This record gives sequence, structure tokens and C-alpha cells, in this order.
Amino acid sequence: MEKIELIDYKKEYADVINKIEAGQWGRWCAGDIRDEITEYTHIKLAQLDEKIVGIGYGKIIGDAFYIQVIVIVPKYQHQHIGSMFIDYFIDYARNHKLANIICEGVLANNKMNIENIMKKYGFKEILRIKEYWGYKYPSDWCKECRCKPCKCTNVIFVKELNDGN
Repeated sequence: MEKIELIDYKKEYADVINKIEAGQWGRWCAGDIRDEITEYTHIKLAQLDEKIVGIGYGKIIGDAFYIQVIVIVPKYQHQHIGSMFIDYFIDYARNHKLANIICEGVLANNKMNIENIMKKYGFKEILRIKEYWGYKYPSDWCKECRCKPCKCTNVIFVKELNDGN
């Protein structure tokens, strides 16, 4: 069995990241990862042999680590790559003495994209914002709910890191 490993971001991976995100969300991620990077951004890539099969990144914001994106190329989903990213980000946040990890999910057509993994890791849902994505991106057509503007609900999860888990 081939081994998937998490590697550090390098500038030469930017176009690959942009392509993976565009494949996942279409026009929503038409931007460039290079525009997201600040001194607080932390990016990891899932690599199988020489191929990038997933991306995960977030930012330290105050006393929290905010997971902005975890995307796995569809062919490589359901191989625990998402769990590799979550494990890594929890360790990263703890090593930086942060109090919380925050993550957003999408609720579309009564199905949430990250519900199972959030439960597995003890994240708690703290807020739902209806039609959030349509407000944020009013000109874009949504691949999930198939509406323009999007009717999907934003779901915010938090995990406290001082709980011993």
C-alpha cells in the first residue's frame, strides 16, 4: 500500500492548490492561494508519491487556530486523509499553546460535509448561519445546492484544547 504523507507548503505548489480548490468549489475558489498567505497562515499538503492529493490550511487568530480549508481530491477521499489533517492541526494548535480550533462546514440539502469528522474529534457545533455563502458570494452558482446565490448554511464548530482530549 502506498503511503500518504503530509508535507510543507512550497511556492511551486500554489497552482496545484488552486486547481484542487477550483475542482471542489468551482468559482468560489477562483482566487489564488498566494493571496491567502499571511504570517499566521499554516499550509500542509497530502502527498502520495509525487502527487498532491489533498490540502489543508488555516490561520492562528488570537488564541485559536481557524481551519480554513481541508480538501481531498475525490479519487483519494475516504482514505483517512482528512483525519491526518485534523490530527496535525490539533497537534499544531497545542504546540502553539492555543485554546481552541475553529472550523466551518457547509449544510446543503440536509447533508453536512464535515459532520462525521467533527463528531469523531469532539468538535461542538456552536452556530448555524442560513444562506451565509450566498451572502458572501452573491454572484456565484453553488455546486452543492445548485442555486445562485447559494442557499447553503454555514455551520461553525469549535474544539477546546484545554479539555485533555
